[in-house]
Amino acid sequence: MTQTTGGSAPHLRRRGAGDAAKRNRPPNSRNQAEPLSSGTVVPEMPQSGPENPPTERTLVVLKPDAVQRGIAAEILARFERRGLRIAALRLLKVERAFAERHYEIHKGKFFHEDLVRTISASPVVAAVLEGPNAIAVVRAMVGATRPHEAAPGTIRGDYALVGLRNLVHASDAPETASSEIALWFPDGVIEYRGDLERWVSDEGALS
Repeated sequence: MTQTTGGSAPHLRRRGAGDAAKRNRPPNSRNQAEPLSSGTVVPEMPQSGPENPPTERTLVVLKPDAVQRGIAAEILARFERRGLRIAALRLLKVERAFAERHYEIHKGKFFHEDLVRTISASPVVAAVLEGPNAIAVVRAMVGATRPHEAAPGTIRGDYALVGLRNLVHASDAPETASSEIALWFPDGVIEYRGDLERWVSDEGALS
């Protein structure tokens, strides 16, 4: 806003070159970023913040019990209906050496061997899911590790009964997700964006 001059009334101001430039400015230029005197540019909208949650990727493995029971696609569909995007997907038979790498964090614990034997017993479906706060969203949807403690409405609360048959593995933190995705999908993931996403995850106003 142009400063008022001297002791003049607030609604009176001296017109100058800046006013002429504003009168000659195209009608739609109000929404464009304007340069500051320092040469920097004011961004049109914030790039991050509480209204723009970070887009994350997380690894989900539908374990042998999910595949054998024929509910792998049904579980994946729940994630998609929530608004998460599948960035990578594969069906594979996990070899023991690979299972040991995946569960290396639990090596030495009493249940490590059971985890390795269970995930390598039959094919699994591995997927990378992507979306705002994907890691926390997926963990909440999956439910508590012990199925009998999982809330109704979660995947384990609706489909599972006992610990080693808890259907799903999901990354628990950004660092874990990054390392697990690199392990399970060494060739990378697919970058794309669906038009439907602006109706699901975009925080800005739609036109």
